[in-house]
Amino acid sequence: MTLASRLTRLVATLGPRELVLVWLDAAHDFGDLDTYARWLVEQPVSEAPLERIPKQVTANVRAAMRGRKAEVIAAAVGKVVADVVFRIQLVIELEVKATEVIVIEALRYDLLCSDREALAAEAELARAAGSHRKPARLTARSTAWRDALADLLDRLAVFAATVRLLEDRYLDGHAAVFPDTVAALAGLRERAEALLTLGDGRPAGPRRRAVATDLDRDTIEAVAPIMAERLTDEVRVFAADSLRDVLTARAITARLMAPDDAGETSRDEGK
Repeated sequence: MTLASRLTRLVATLGPRELVLVWLDAAHDFGDLDTYARWLVEQPVSEAPLERIPKQVTANVRAAMRGRKAEVIAAAVGKVVADVVFRIQLVIELEVKATEVIVIEALRYDLLCSDREALAAEAELARAAGSHRKPARLTARSTAWRDALADLLDRLAVFAATVRLLEDRYLDGHAAVFPDTVAALAGLRERAEALLTLGDGRPAGPRRRAVATDLDRDTIEAVAPIMAERLTDEVRVFAADSLRDVLTARAITARLMAPDDAGETSRDEGK
């Protein structure tokens, strides 16, 4: 038996979730979604996940239910196809959301770095002027700066917890976000934690120590499920649209490839 034959037989034994995970592992080998997408557009349409995987699960279900009533098979096929389309769309949406988080929070991080430099410069000017106490306005700004940086880290923590919830629920704990994006998120978090540890540029006194943020686990457990449910609802809408697109495209293709019986009949009658 050839390797291709063995792979074909293996695919035929996989369920909907397993087929999605096989696709996910292969897609993650590209490192990021853009690289994978560029590769995908050069492949036949049959390689697109929303085309290939529904066809595979349809064939698997029909083979497993051979001999059952047609309407029963059709209902089962519709259920598993909707399921795989949802899971594929979930992966794509989590990757898109992760990229958005990186872009937005990286901009905020850059602004906070600039604010830290400004705070440090103002504190130095106050010391040069002979002031041994930090001006009240500068103290308030320093507190706001630290709070803003802690909020950034909190948002990253909640997003990470939300992703984990969805991965555990729908992907058997497999990572949904592409490896390069995961690394970028981790790098941003590490830079933000390091900046918080450095503080606002004030000289460290004998009683001052580095303070790192750690969002209360109760808060994460309260917020992450809400975000996960909201994201799930969004993905279900996107998945329904994608499924309609797939089914519509198949119907159009079938219609175009079918013989024009009506036209042939008309022509025959005209003879």
